[in-house]
Amino acid sequence: MTVLTKLCTALRLIRLSRSEKRQPRACSIVGLIGRAESAIAPDGTVFVRSELWAAHAGVPIKRGESVRVIALSRERLGLVVERLASRSDLDVKVLPIRPLSN
Repeated sequence: MTVLTKLCTALRLIRLSRSEKRQPRACSIVGLIGRAESAIAPDGTVFVRSELWAAHAGVPIKRGESVRVIALSRERLGLVVERLASRSDLDVKVLPIRPLSN
C-alpha cells in the first residue's frame, strides 16, 4: 500500500468511528426507566438519565410515576413513554455481592 492509500483508509476509519459514537446516545435511551416530572396527558416531561425530556404517552400518567422509554418521537422532538404498572415491570436482575479477593 502506498502512503496515500493508508492515509485515506485511516481518515475513513476515523470518520466512521466518530459517526458511530454519536448514534448510541439516542438509541440507548430506549428501554431506560425514568420518572414523570409532570403529569403526562398526553404530553409532559420526564426525568431520564439525569436529563429532562419532553414526553408523550398514550394514556395519562401522574407526576412522580415510573415510566419506561419505548421510542423516540421525531415529530415531537422527545420521548414516547409508558407507565410501569408494578415493580416487576422493571426487569432488574439482582446479582449477589462477592467479597473482593486479595
